Formats: sequence, C-alpha cells, structure tokens
Amino acid sequence: MSAVLSGEKLPRWSDLPRYEGRCCQYLVQVPSHRIGYVNAILESYEVVAKVQTDDTPAGILRMIVQAEWDGLFQDIMGRLAKEMAVSFLKWER
Repeated sequence: MSAVLSGEKLPRWSDLPRYEGRCCQYLVQVPSHRIGYVNAILESYEVVAKVQTDDTPAGILRMIVQAEWDGLFQDIMGRLAKEMAVSFLKWER
C-alpha cells in the first residue's frame, strides 16, 4: 500500500497501523538542522532503520525499516515528534 498525504491534517506516528510484512519505506520531513540528530538516534538502535537523506535543505529523509522493527521505529519517531516537527509524507508497504 502506498499513501501520500497532502492538504490533509497529517496523522500522528501513533496513528499509523503496525506492519507485519517484509519491510516498509517512509519518506519523512524533519527540520534540516536536525537531520544529523535523527540519523544518530536511529543509528544508535543499529538494526531499526536505514536512513538516507533525499533533500537536505527541505529536511526530507527516506527510511527503510524491516517489518519486525516497525513498531519500535514508530515508537522512536513518535518520541522524536514530541521534541521537533516530524511529518511523514509518504509510506510504502
């Protein structure tokens, strides 16, 4: 399933359904000056997500997450969303 959210109120991370398949991909926007911080947090969990910067000035990150780590990934992103602006723009499962 693929979803793109535009012009709608973006759901919170906790509103995303948990995924049981093989892996999923998220396109996420964070403040550009916080890209390194987000990457460091996710790298500290080692296996949770592979993070790639798609557009540095816009703060857009592509995150690939294995299904078994999707719940933990969403929890981490939910906690980050409490301390900075985090929007998920698209996800594919």
